[in-house]
Amino acid sequence: MKQRSLLAWTLVLLGSALGALVPFVYFRATLGTWLPSVLPELEADSLYYLVQIHEVLNGYPWLGNPYILAHADAHFPGLLLPIWIAAIPGFFGAGINALFALNPLLFSIITGALLFILCKKTSEERLWTSVVLAILGTASLHNLLIRPAVMQTIYPFFALFLLAMLSVLRRPHALRPYLWLGLTTAFSFYLYPYLWMVTFAAVGLLSLSLMWRRDWLALRALAVMGFCVGLACLPHILTILSLFRDEASYELNLRIGLVKTHVVLPLTITNNKYTIALLLGLLVLRIKRKFSPAETLLFLAGSAIILGAVSNVITGQEMDFHSHFWRLGLLLNIVALAVLLAEIRQPTPLLRAAVGASAVLLLFATCNRTCISMNAYSYLLRPPVARAKDRSIQGYQRPFDYFNQKEIAGKSILAPMSINRYLALYTDNYLLFSRGARYHVIPNDELLERFLIQNSGHVDRQMLTDNIIAYAGVGPVHASTYSAAYDDYVSAIDLFGGEAFLQKTMEHAKDVDRNYDRYLQKYDVQYVVVDKNDAANPRLPSRVKSVYSDDRFTIYETQFAGN
Repeated sequence: MKQRSLLAWTLVLLGSALGALVPFVYFRATLGTWLPSVLPELEADSLYYLVQIHEVLNGYPWLGNPYILAHADAHFPGLLLPIWIAAIPGFFGAGINALFALNPLLFSIITGALLFILCKKTSEERLWTSVVLAILGTASLHNLLIRPAVMQTIYPFFALFLLAMLSVLRRPHALRPYLWLGLTTAFSFYLYPYLWMVTFAAVGLLSLSLMWRRDWLALRALAVMGFCVGLACLPHILTILSLFRDEASYELNLRIGLVKTHVVLPLTITNNKYTIALLLGLLVLRIKRKFSPAETLLFLAGSAIILGAVSNVITGQEMDFHSHFWRLGLLLNIVALAVLLAEIRQPTPLLRAAVGASAVLLLFATCNRTCISMNAYSYLLRPPVARAKDRSIQGYQRPFDYFNQKEIAGKSILAPMSINRYLALYTDNYLLFSRGARYHVIPNDELLERFLIQNSGHVDRQMLTDNIIAYAGVGPVHASTYSAAYDDYVSAIDLFGGEAFLQKTMEHAKDVDRNYDRYLQKYDVQYVVVDKNDAANPRLPSRVKSVYSDDRFTIYETQFAGN
């Protein structure tokens, strides 16, 4: 028995690790190296989170704005714990590329191990089924596990929460399970808003279940746990309440994607279709018999995910609900497969059909995501143009070397949009403008003005309309998506001020064009980078001096008074 268990653990850990190593095989095949000097962005927002980690390691733990020097010391009004956790290898000397390599490997192994434990505990100790599901599950989550910081750290903690809740369901009158459930619930509040919405909803549903069963002893223990969780969460609760009175935080929330609406986007239902199918299958089971603890866990957690995804019906506040709760459902579906496959032999045709249909749907969704449509490994299907771009960005190392070898740090740099986000990652400098700046502390007016300076000479009404996300964030675009879904389409630019905004901004842009040098001085721009391979280089100021040049890049130092 011990040998079988050791072999199973070996397979789980090795399989999870091998799945995490696929990006480096891709790098080797396309770039000729296992870990390139400049990382291509394999998953959306990867560079954005790496820049945050880089900023924490540089001594700015509050992440005011890692792109804009003037706001670097501000306090970002969001959850920082996932970034700090992801930065841990860097505190022990790991560089940003090594950190990118270590974290996916580490968190994939941890997630695989926790999935293995969960699947065993919910499938009547079916060892080899649990091995296969743990490896398959980790592979299906791959694109999110290689994404630095957020889901990478969230999945293991969600798995720990599920384990803690399962322990409470199996031993509702023991005290220790409530301790672990309380710890994981409270910790989730400091990790990720979509995670704590699910954990709090699941605990709330559990309390309703106990009331329905009139299990007052368990309900009292859960109430004490809830009181302690509330005390532990009080500091962040007060922070959240203070944000409602802060204008800058309100602006930031709108840029991040806050939409005031009581309607549910159809895409929200579509993305959560497999969790909904799971709940329907469980309800059929409940008609004929009581749930087992594992089935109760699935029903509570699955219902919590759906409740979170449609919670704006009550609150009127929505922020990317169509995608973030679905991501948590991906992990729960793996646990559901373990439960369903263990209970496939039901006594009646109706129950067998309900369990079998749910299992087939979830298995198809997981295999499709992993092996068929390859959502989890989508970068392997990159077209030649994208692979050529991955090779092209390796040349960025030359200007990075110039800044780093000259020990140039803490400066504001004007550069093409394609390279500027890398400048914030691979040097200790900041930028005049970056799309990533919109997700951090900066006034709306300043962000817009920096956008106009960055694009001086190229701003027109169509350009402002097409690039609204760059200076206004995703809020207006999301609100426009909602209007389109219900046949009352209003464009994002109209939601952001429409014709009056365009007219006013075009006047501002003309002033920027006329007084370009003065605006660069205003934001203390000290260096300009030009890339001959980039068609969207910024406009040069009138007074510059070339300090570096090669066959592709030229770096200029501005010659303004005081620089």
